[in-house]
This record gives sequence, C-alpha cells and structure tokens, in this order.
Amino acid sequence: MKSIRAKLILSILVITLLPVAPLYFVVKTVFEHSLEVGFNSDVELALENATVLSSRLFAQYRQQVLDRAATLAQQRELHDFFSGRRRVDPDAFLRRYVAMDSVRLVLYHRDGTVLALAQRPQTLKFPQLYQSALQPPDSSGAPWFPDLNGERRFIAAAAPAGGQGFLVLVKKVDAQFLKKSRQIVEVNQMFKTLTVLEEDLRRSFLLVFFLIYLPIALLALLLGFIFSRRISAPLVALTEATRTIASGNLDYRIESVSDDELGELARSFNTMVERVQEKQQQVIALEKMAVWREMARILAHEIKNPLTPIQLTVQQLRDKYPGGDAEYGRLLDECMEIITDELASLQKLVREFSDFARMPQLQKSSASLNDVLADLCKLYSDQHVRCEYDPAVPAFAFDAEQMRRVVINLVENSLHSIAEKGGGEVILRTQAMDHEVVLICEDTGAGIAAETLQRIFEPDFSTKKTGMGLGLAIVRRIIEEHGGRIEVQSTPGTGTRFTIILPAEEQA
Repeated sequence: MKSIRAKLILSILVITLLPVAPLYFVVKTVFEHSLEVGFNSDVELALENATVLSSRLFAQYRQQVLDRAATLAQQRELHDFFSGRRRVDPDAFLRRYVAMDSVRLVLYHRDGTVLALAQRPQTLKFPQLYQSALQPPDSSGAPWFPDLNGERRFIAAAAPAGGQGFLVLVKKVDAQFLKKSRQIVEVNQMFKTLTVLEEDLRRSFLLVFFLIYLPIALLALLLGFIFSRRISAPLVALTEATRTIASGNLDYRIESVSDDELGELARSFNTMVERVQEKQQQVIALEKMAVWREMARILAHEIKNPLTPIQLTVQQLRDKYPGGDAEYGRLLDECMEIITDELASLQKLVREFSDFARMPQLQKSSASLNDVLADLCKLYSDQHVRCEYDPAVPAFAFDAEQMRRVVINLVENSLHSIAEKGGGEVILRTQAMDHEVVLICEDTGAGIAAETLQRIFEPDFSTKKTGMGLGLAIVRRIIEEHGGRIEVQSTPGTGTRFTIILPAEEQA
C-alpha cells in the first residue's frame, strides 16, 4: 500500500509541475506583448497630450472664473454699494449676473471685513478664506487668485470694486473633470515610472512567476500527501484485515469513518466477515449437534439395554425373599426404593437422549399460538404462571406439538428459577409484528450470570443438578427448524426473558 501512496503523490507532483513550461511560455508571451502594446511612443505622446490638454482646460476654467469676477467688479451697483449710496441684495445680484452653479460671492471692505455674502446652493460647503489669502499680490488693481491652501475642488477669484473694497467669487470645479484630470496625471506618471523600470520588469518576471507558482506546487504536494493518505489508509486497513481474518480471527472488524465508496467498501467487508462468521458458527453448531446426537443415540442404546434386566433382577430379589427377618426386609425395601428411583432417573435420561437423537420432522399446519398457550396455562393453573395474549396474532403454519414442547421446557426452567429465588412469577406473552409473531417467556426468578448465559443453548451445559442440559438445545433446534430465532436476556437476581420470533407464514 505504501507504493500506492507513493504513486499517488508522484502523480500529483507530475500533474502540478507538467504545466510549468507551457504556462511560463504563455504568460511570458502575454507579458511581452502587453509591454509592447503599452510602452511605445504613440501611447507616451497620447498621455503627454492628454496631460497638457487637461492642464490647459483647468487653466481656462480658472481664467473664466477670474474674468467673471472682474466683470462683476465693474458693475455700477457694486460701486454704489461700496460708496454707500445704495444697498445691494447679494442673492439677487448673484442670480442676475452669475449664470454658474455651485458658486459663492463674498463682498469685502478693503480692511477685510465681510459686507455681504451669497451662495448657490445654500447647502454646499465652501472652503474657508483666510485674511492672509485675500491680500492682492501687488498694487496694480488687477484681479488675482486667492490661495486656497492646495484645495483643487474650488477656484477662487478676487477683484477690486469701487475703490472701497473687493469681491471674491468661489466656484466649485466639476467633480468628473477633476477625477478624469487626476486619472490622466496618475496614468502618465505611472507610465513614465514603468518606462524607467521596463528592463527590471523583464528581468524580474521569471522570479515573480516562480515565487507565485512555487507555493502553489508545494500546496498541491501537501494536499496530495493528505489525500493519498486518506485514500490509501482504508486500503491498508483492508489489507491488514484480510491478513488477520485469513489467520483465523473472524472477530476483526474495520473501522469505517467516511461515507464515500471506500467507507462503503469497509462496511461491506465487515458485513461479509460477519456473514462468514455466522456461517462458520452455524457449521460448527451443526457439527457439534450431529456429534451430540450420535452420542445421545449411542448412550440411549447402551443405557436402555441393561435397564430391563436390572429391573427384573431387583424385582426377583424382592419376590424371592421369604420375609423371615423384619430388619432385613426393611433394609431390602429401602434399597429397592433407591434402586427404583435411580432406574427412573436413568429412564428419564434415556428419553432425553432419544428425543435429542431423533427429532421428529415438523408437521406444520395453520393454528393459533394463542390457543396453544391457553391450553398450557390450564396445566399450570395452580402455579405462578400468567398468560397475556395479543388478539392481533394471526393463525399461521407451525408444528403445534413441537411448539407446545418448547413452551413447556421454557416454563419448567422459569419455575425452577423462581423456586431457586424463593418466589416470583412466570409470564407468557404473545405479540403480533409485521409478518412475524413474537412469543415471550419472562420470569422474575434468580436470573442467569453473564458467563453462563452464553452457553445455555449448548447440549452439554446445564445449571440444574439433574438432567443432561438438552432441553434448551432442543428448544433452539425446534425454533430454527421453524425458520425463527430465539434470544435471551437475563439479570442475576431480577429474572430472565426468552424471546422467540417466528415467521407468520400461512399454510399453503
């Protein structure tokens, strides 16, 4: 699997590095072409002309404001206003003589005192005009441009009026004009800078290209390593699991943490191993069952043969005794009773062995499981047995006699368990499910320890002092021959619950 991981990483490396040469050639060609298109005399001349044109337009714009201020200063109304002969409404004056938008008109006394002010619109914020900026550059009486401290969004023009004062006309420059002029200047400056650095750009292009591409390649390798591990890890785990299972450990499982195809492969593998394990357990159980059946047949035969002669011999001993000694007669009766009891136990063992060795073929017919339980509950009416029937349980095909045997065996075990505890009850319950019928035998007896619970269905295991432990083995065999399954849960000191699930098939 390590070779697969290495191949994946190598493949990603090749895929990452393979496009380097053609990509470099394409990018370099585009870069060179861009330089040829951008860095030529026509572009340089166009940018210079645009810059000059922008400067000229702005100068014309300023001159227009200056000319308008000079024209306003020549109006007779202002001369009369400054000489004190009449009053002037500055708003009306601004509307009448200034056809511009975004303007402010301020009338100053020659000492710098504001005499009147008007602007359009009223909400527009104009820059602050300081006293030092309002001083004319000379005494010629010509209009001038007051300093706005580098504020290029507005143009201020001042002109003397009436000999007693002066006016200042402030005009807001069009925003689009300013934006485009600034862009022209910036592009021209950038072009000149790039022209100087053109050769450096050519030389550093290769370095920049690989500085950009190298982290991408390293990131691709890192992601390739991570993805290769994620892809190959389930395959490594599958290989290890195959080796482990091949060595005979069918309890080994693969941990599946993803929902993709590899995770589905792991889950399918686990399912396959579980089925193999189940089949193996079934084969082992069948082999053990066959061995035990053969042993039971032989033992039943070997034990049954001498039982009749023994019984006849004991009976003859009793019949031949004349009865002259009372003490000996009493001893003989006790011995006869002991021998008879042991012979009865042996006969019971023979019956158990015989039943286990030759289980009759199932005779299925449509019947009611509730009716079978009702008949059995009558047998245990004087004991602690209670029956609960689900009326929805349908009639279905099963061997009523064999099922009766199953229930009797389970009830006898439960009665033994509550007797061992000193009290309790046994509950028989039926329940209808989807295409299945459930039979539950539950008791509140002594319960079964966990280590014992795993072996209760084995033919050679029993917790009772009498019997060979074949009862539950026969029960499981009958249930499995019906196509059902039996489950058991138990808590020591609380009780035990046997659950039988049968397919509810109608007799054809």
